[in-house]
Amino acid sequence: MIYIFLIALLFVLDQVIKVKMDKTRALHKDEYILNGNIILTKCYNKGAFLGIFKEKPQYLFIANIIAIGSMMIYLLKLIIFKGNAVTKFALALIMGGALSNFYDRLKRNHVIDYFSFKSLKKVVFNLGDMFIFIGCIILLLFGRNK
Repeated sequence: MIYIFLIALLFVLDQVIKVKMDKTRALHKDEYILNGNIILTKCYNKGAFLGIFKEKPQYLFIANIIAIGSMMIYLLKLIIFKGNAVTKFALALIMGGALSNFYDRLKRNHVIDYFSFKSLKKVVFNLGDMFIFIGCIILLLFGRNK
């Protein structure tokens, strides 16, 4: 049950930040923080990572449904059959981020991205993207089926 709570918490956290950024920031206006290492900038992404599938949103929608549904089934299987805690944690991170971005696509027809790193200035992320990335790294490095 804690993993379902974690998914909900991560979803809400990302959505709160997205709403605040959307209401208080102009599009593509940069603000540098942490000695210029983090750049706050609001962008709308109609596709997936780097705008992939922005011309084919129906493919992105189908891919999201399949991915989120598969992860939910797998996570429920791990919860019911006492699967590996690290794998469940990683899946919860991925699902929290994926659901937040999917919700954006359904509600707004785009995902709100709002920060970048100095070294990757042209790539803008949101916290949900970071949850997905970190969850995937944890899953690849430490996840097991036991």
